[in-house]
Amino acid sequence: MPVLCYRVIEYDYRPADAPPVLRVVCTTSPGTTSIRQVIRSTFPGVELAEPSGGLLAMFSDQEDILLGGNLPPEDEMERLLGLMTRVLTVQDACDISHCLDFYRYPEETDQSPEEWPYTPTGGRLKQAKYKGIRSAAAVLEDALVDFVTGHPGLARCDAVAAMPRSTQHGDRPDWPPLWASAIADALGAKRVALQRTRPTRPQKDIEDLEERTRNQRGSMVADTTASGRSVLVVDDLYMQGDSMEEAARALRESGATSVFGLCIAKTVKGCRAYPF
Repeated sequence: MPVLCYRVIEYDYRPADAPPVLRVVCTTSPGTTSIRQVIRSTFPGVELAEPSGGLLAMFSDQEDILLGGNLPPEDEMERLLGLMTRVLTVQDACDISHCLDFYRYPEETDQSPEEWPYTPTGGRLKQAKYKGIRSAAAVLEDALVDFVTGHPGLARCDAVAAMPRSTQHGDRPDWPPLWASAIADALGAKRVALQRTRPTRPQKDIEDLEERTRNQRGSMVADTTASGRSVLVVDDLYMQGDSMEEAARALRESGATSVFGLCIAKTVKGCRAYPF
């Protein structure tokens, strides 16, 4: 099933109010749950009041969140929200998932997807993933490391895993393991091995959404290094989230206490609602 994907447009955090209030406006409705999940996973001591407004709140792109409990320093909340205005947040099987940007983005909504231009991040990913251009991969690696070390939630991960490739990959470089190693070095974190248990087809070669899900289901296993750890999974291209869901399942089955996802780019195809 396609996933919910959005970007924060603006926010207003008022910790001095009684109770403290956070107002968030997004590109599309986060369904009242995703913003809260990001906050809970980033700041476990924070208490959030139940959403009000019923069905209207479920479909609104704006929400007022009442906070309590052990609030983080104001600058950390501001840092998280500021990052969420720059990247995409994806609501999936992980505790938090982010993509740095879209892969392609329509200048005009009546264009066919093949005519959509690449975003700057998407263009670099195309160069790295399909042409093996190392300079593009290096720029993306720096962007990943900067983002993770600046994110008050992801920076606490004590293990990093790379999404395993499908078995049909040719001789192109496999960048996610290299990016995962760079992030692990920056965090002082362990590397966790995610491996395929059976051959899979590349997701981009499968049009049927249900077949994509079946292609990934039960295809991964994680080593025991994941046990008791917060694991960050690094991948290049995010479609509808079946690979990330399978990675999260395998890691939790191996004892991971939390799983976070981070990808370079998200395809517009596979979004439950178009966030533009």
